[in-house]
Amino acid sequence: MLDANGSPVVWHCTAGKDRTGFAAAILLRILGVPQDTVLRDYMESKSHMLAARKNQLRLIRLMKGEEAADKLAIMMGVEEAWLEASFEAIDQRWGNFDNYVADGLDLSSPEIQQLRSTLLE
Repeated sequence: MLDANGSPVVWHCTAGKDRTGFAAAILLRILGVPQDTVLRDYMESKSHMLAARKNQLRLIRLMKGEEAADKLAIMMGVEEAWLEASFEAIDQRWGNFDNYVADGLDLSSPEIQQLRSTLLE
């Protein structure tokens, strides 16, 4: 993101919700977006993910039953608790999110300011 200097950046993973969702959540927090807003944004993916996989879930339900389809729907979806657990793990390991950014991600204050001035209006 720093190297892009405001140019569009694309990042993705297979489902677009786990690694990608976590990276987006971290970036939003670095930009100063409150954690509850980040969680709401993350949860917007849930209905979209399940709608996109509706036919797959229907086939699983027909072939393997309700229990298998329900378990797979959980894996295909997103849960607020997953992102909350990630932020809790960051706080446990690093003491707080700012320490994680500075020491874990090795971002300096000028780099954080560059991200904010480049990505925020």
